[in-house]
Order: sequence, then structure tokens, then C-alpha cells
Amino acid sequence: MRWNIIKNLFFTNLMYVNPMQTAKYRKKYKGTADIRKKIFNNLLLLNILNIVVFYILFGNSMFSSVLAGPSYKYILLFLIIMTALTLSTTFLNMFYESKDTNSLLPLPVSEKELFIGKFLVLLFQLSGLFIPVIVINFIIAINTEFSLIQIIISLIYSLCIIIIISGGLTLLLSTITYIPNFEKNKNKINGIIIILGLILGAGYVFLSQKLVSNDIISLQKKYSGDFFFDILTKKSYVNLLILIVIAVIIAILVNTLVAKKYFSDIHRIAGVHGTHLSSRQKEQKERSSKNTSLRVKLIKRNLSLFSHGTLLANIFSSYLLSIIIFAGAVIQIRRGGGIQLGIEFYPFAICFGFSMALLMMSSPISFTGVAISLEKQDYYHLKSLPIDFKKYMKTKFIVSTFLQISLGLIIFIIMLILTGISIELLIITIFSYIITGIAIACYSFTRDFNKLYLNWNNILELSTRGMSQIILGLLGFLCFIGLIILNAATIFLLLEFPELSHILGIIYTISLIITIYLCAIKAKKQVFDKIF
Repeated sequence: MRWNIIKNLFFTNLMYVNPMQTAKYRKKYKGTADIRKKIFNNLLLLNILNIVVFYILFGNSMFSSVLAGPSYKYILLFLIIMTALTLSTTFLNMFYESKDTNSLLPLPVSEKELFIGKFLVLLFQLSGLFIPVIVINFIIAINTEFSLIQIIISLIYSLCIIIIISGGLTLLLSTITYIPNFEKNKNKINGIIIILGLILGAGYVFLSQKLVSNDIISLQKKYSGDFFFDILTKKSYVNLLILIVIAVIIAILVNTLVAKKYFSDIHRIAGVHGTHLSSRQKEQKERSSKNTSLRVKLIKRNLSLFSHGTLLANIFSSYLLSIIIFAGAVIQIRRGGGIQLGIEFYPFAICFGFSMALLMMSSPISFTGVAISLEKQDYYHLKSLPIDFKKYMKTKFIVSTFLQISLGLIIFIIMLILTGISIELLIITIFSYIITGIAIACYSFTRDFNKLYLNWNNILELSTRGMSQIILGLLGFLCFIGLIILNAATIFLLLEFPELSHILGIIYTISLIITIYLCAIKAKKQVFDKIF
């Protein structure tokens, strides 16, 4: 195995993480600099930003109680779930669906080297999740006993955890490709993975809240510990040795069953394209097509596009993150007797509905945000067909908007009902959520049309059109902080100055109307009026 080759493959594969950014760098530097290093530095800064944001959002609660013992396993479970979700959404696409793999096959590199090069890129993208694990383990180790041996134990332990999580998921996901007609059923398979992820996420929420409901064991109290915690606090060499053996076994299995068979697996999956429908299946398909109206066909086509596995995984992951962030507060509010607010707090309901819609639906990877780009080269083919293309685009907008609003709305309504909010405030909050969702849909649909990108390999490439990931991440974080301040200020004003209730209500209502009007006008002028 040639590590110099693997190094070059690593930097080369980084270029395929975001082809749009790669094209910008090529145009900007024009051979004057190694753009691979530029891309590496950009992703490194992005990972550092993710770590900082992670600490701001979760660090205070995690790191302050991490030495309490029982909390550690819930923290570890949270990081494992987030890693599993992220890895699951990118692994299959990066290794078995991406077009760049075929371009690298003719090169004088072994399949093992190519696999490792891609795998290192995947780990690099996940470093924002793995580094907190290392930090937490390091804090526990040095607070137990500040010594070189403790530092070494924490590092070895962390490395084993990373190998076991990433390697175990790699084995699982590569095994999934052996499912009959994998290429044909990959969207269904991704859907099942998403559902399992949501179940794990819900499980995490309930387990963590069980911990919160009890008094956290103080450092002075004796804690029996568990398998993982004892490695860091009690120098359990037996447990560490078991973990090392498991990590080595998984590494060997990945090398034998996945890395050394990478080329053959790619050809095996590609061979699925050669399957043909039977004459009876063709006849049934044609008959069904003849009996279906054009509008229904257009809706079915768009639903098929929106069933893209990576797209669904990212959307549901954002919903899951919202659940994880707010579930604790919802449960505590319910335990405290629910929200006891009168109708005079309706401005806060408007503000909260607006905020939740922004948090849950403003991601660059959304149904409306990629609706047109999902067509890829079929976009030009559809324009040449004897159909009303404007009608098709309106259908696409309606379907994508409905999916975008309804899926998040179900989760949002459940959360609101659990808080015990009054029916009046519930209706106002939902109304604000829907109006804001429609405005976001108009804006993101317009943005997708204006920044149309059809030649993508990985759907995640569509998330950074016109803006770097670092700037996008900073804007997202600032938006999150801004919404927290806005809601806190609203509730403060209503509590301290109740006479301002109607004034705030009028201001927020007018703001919503203006927002949706401007977004709708923008969509009409920049999208639908330009379509002939």
C-alpha cells in the first residue's frame, strides 16, 4: 500500500466534495496555486467552525456534567447517533453512486488505495463530530488523574471508538448494497435508514430526559460506572484491551470485505442497470400510463424526484436536530404543568411560529430549494416536450411546498400539543408557521431557478451555490442566535409591558404579510414570468 498515492487520492477526492467550489478556485487561481490545499484549508476552517458552534450549543450542558458518570453514556450516545446519521447519508453516495469514482478507476491505483483515499475524506468531513468525543474523553481523563498514562489511555480509547463507529457503519452500509435490485430500491432503503435514525433519535431524547429528571450524581459520590466510563476513570485495562480487539477486528473486516472488493462491488451494482422489465410489467406500466391524467403524471414524477435518498436523509436529519434541541424543553414544560399563557400573548405565538419555520425549513437542502435542480439534464428535455412547461413548474412548486411545510408541521404540532398550549395560541402559531413556510418556499424556489445547477454528482453540492460553507454556517448560527434573542425579547416585553400586546401583534402580522408578498412577487417575476 502506497501512502503517497493515498495522500494524493485524498486531496483529489476533496475536489469532488464540492465541484462548484472547485470550479471557482480553478478560475480564481488558474494554475498559480494548488487548489487542493485551498479546498483542504476551507474544509478545515469549516470543521473548526462546526466544533465551536457545537460547543456553544451543547458544550455547557455536556462538559459541565460529563464527570458525573451517568451522563457520559447519554453524551456518547448522542454523538454516535449524529455520526451514524451523517455517515449514512453520505457513505452510499460517495462510494457507490458518485460519478467521480468511475473517472478514477482507470488510474494506476489499487482498489484498496482508492477506498482508503475516499474513506479518509469521509472521516475528515466527520471530524466535527469526532473531535468532541476526543475532547470529552480528554477532560474526563485529566480530571481523574493528570498524568501521561491517562492522556495516552484517552487517546487510544477515542481512536477505538472512532474506528468502531465508522468501521461498523461501513460494514453495515456496504452489506446493504447486496440487497437484490439495490440500485432500483435505493430510495426505499435510504428511507428505512432514515426511519431507524429517527427512532434512535427519539430513544436518545427519552433516555436523556430520564437522566435530567433525576439528580445528577456529584463527583463526591461513588459511581459504579460502566464499561466505557471505567476505562477513563479507573484505568480498566481489561475493558480497554477488549475495545482494542474489537476495533482491530472491525478494521480487518473492513479491509477484507469492503476495501479489497471495492472495484468488484462497483461493477456489481452498476450491472443492476442491465435488468429489464418483463413483457407483462411493460404492458401494465403502459396501461397505467394511458389511464393517468397529465396532472397526476406530473405529480408522480415530482414525488419520485423528491424521494431521492440523500435529500430525504438531510431533510429528516434537520427535523431530528430540531427535535433533539427542543424536546428537552418541551418535556420540562409539560412536567411543569404546561404553558399557562393567555390570548394576550398571541404576538409571541406569531414570533415563535415564524422562528420554528425558519429553523426547520430554511436549509439550502430542502424540497423547494433543490426542486428544479433535481431534474438534472431532464430539465432541457422537458422544456422541449409539447407540454405547458409553466404549468409543470407550478405543479413542482406546489408539490415541493406542500411536502416542505406538512412534514415539519406534523412534528411541530405534536410538540405544541405536548406543551399544553391553549387552542387559540396553537392555531395562531400554526398559521404563522404556514405563512412563513410559504414565504421560504417562494424564496428558495426562486434561488434554485436563478442558481440552476444540473451537472451535480452529489446532491449536497447544491447546498453551497453562490456562498462558501463557512459563510453559510456563520449566517445559520447568527440566525439561530438572532431568533433566540427575538423570542426572548418578545416574551419579556409582553410580561413587563402587557399594554404593548396589540402593537407587537400588529407589527408582527404586517411583517409576515410583507414578507410573503415580497417573496411571492419575487418568485413570479424571476421564475414564472420568465418561463415560456
